[in-house]
Amino acid sequence: MDNIRRSRSTCNSIRFRSRISKRPNAEEYFLSLSRSDKRNILQWLILAKRQETRQKRITEIVELADKKQNQNNSVDRKTAYNN
Repeated sequence: MDNIRRSRSTCNSIRFRSRISKRPNAEEYFLSLSRSDKRNILQWLILAKRQETRQKRITEIVELADKKQNQNNSVDRKTAYNN
């Protein structure tokens, strides 16, 4: 079971990295998150049972990260993190 989880995790990680690297603002924002925030986001992704759900979550994570980065460009950091 652990091997299955690891291989699924690795596969999702590769897909996620590929998608987020295409959006530099999203990647920059994601990398700026704390280690625990990144872990929680990736755990939420990995816990999806169906491939369709994982794909939707990848899309959602990348889009939200991209929006958050764009908001930080126009709003001071303290305000942006509280939203």
